[in-house]
Amino acid sequence: MLKGENTKTVEVSGLKDTAQISNLNDLLNQTDSVTRDDNKSNSWSTYTVTRQDSYFVGKSITNSWFGDSSDTAGQFSVLTIYKIDENSDNKAEPSKYKVYGYSGLTLKNDKVDISSLSSDNKYSDYQSFNSIQEVLDSLKTDYPSISKIN
Repeated sequence: MLKGENTKTVEVSGLKDTAQISNLNDLLNQTDSVTRDDNKSNSWSTYTVTRQDSYFVGKSITNSWFGDSSDTAGQFSVLTIYKIDENSDNKAEPSKYKVYGYSGLTLKNDKVDISSLSSDNKYSDYQSFNSIQEVLDSLKTDYPSISKIN
């Protein structure tokens, strides 16, 4: 009978925490457009949308309570926190923070195919938060491995 430990420790270094998306700015600009469209100014309110921080989630997430998580291997999501300022009837409302992004993303040659994105890929939970920290706490509760990418 052999004696000794049956485990081996391997140290790994130099690995990247998140996917390297070479066209990340294009993806974030597309997300900016979706966010501005969702927070359009009108005759009674003016909205100012400001991108805050973006995050990588190593899986595809869904807006639906009945989300189908099948066939999502290799997919990921990029979420961005936005500060939404509203001026309603010449009165500034308190700033709110919302999350927008895209899910079901894949990389090909280190790029996301922006032209193939559809409404099925859009992510927004439509919930408003009072601070960035509140948003982060909520995201980290649902996605503990979330990591900042910008």
